[in-house]
Amino acid sequence: DVPSQDVVEVVVSPPFVFPPQVKSLLRSDFGVAAQNCWVRKGGAFSGEISC
Repeated sequence: DVPSQDVVEVVVSPPFVFPPQVKSLLRSDFGVAAQNCWVRKGGAFSGEISC
């Protein structure tokens, strides 16, 4: 069964320094994705953002 209405989830993923600013500019039903970060020292966290 296909819903009678079109349902679309919109998520944007700005550069990691801009999610708060982008979220404040978007409609409330839009999502904002961000890269994750790790707060502990050490480890091979290739591609992670340093906090």
